[in-house]
Amino acid sequence: MERRWGSWGIVVFICWAVVLAFVAFARLLLLSKAVELYSNEFGNQARVWMIFLINGVLGLGFAGSAFGLWRLENWGRLLFLWIIGIWSAFNLTALFIVNPLVLGTQYSLADILVNGLRVAVGLVISLWYFNLPHINTLFQTKSPEDLITEE
Repeated sequence: MERRWGSWGIVVFICWAVVLAFVAFARLLLLSKAVELYSNEFGNQARVWMIFLINGVLGLGFAGSAFGLWRLENWGRLLFLWIIGIWSAFNLTALFIVNPLVLGTQYSLADILVNGLRVAVGLVISLWYFNLPHINTLFQTKSPEDLITEE
């Protein structure tokens, strides 16, 4: 079964989803190496488990959306849009929650602006691109082979 991609943009977003999944899983490994998950020595065990859970969900979400985008499934497109929205919300929130005990330094205004712009542009480009009519159509239409196998 051969499907028409329509644009290299979809391949770029697939690669981006895979990279974000690897980043989330790498953060899990780094977090488990840096902090003892069973110790509450610094009183931050709940925060560690929350970050662990968020990165696990984001990693699985980005990996699943990459698979769905690769197969040009509409659920993959929708999952990517939801996960990138959640990812952006957490990253924007993290810019304003400064904890010197965790981060070591506070963000400057320039850091907040640059990182906020980076995250916001990624979200806006994703929402814009996947809602273009000719891209959205690629995810809505089925090939003749798909219609035969469904019957």
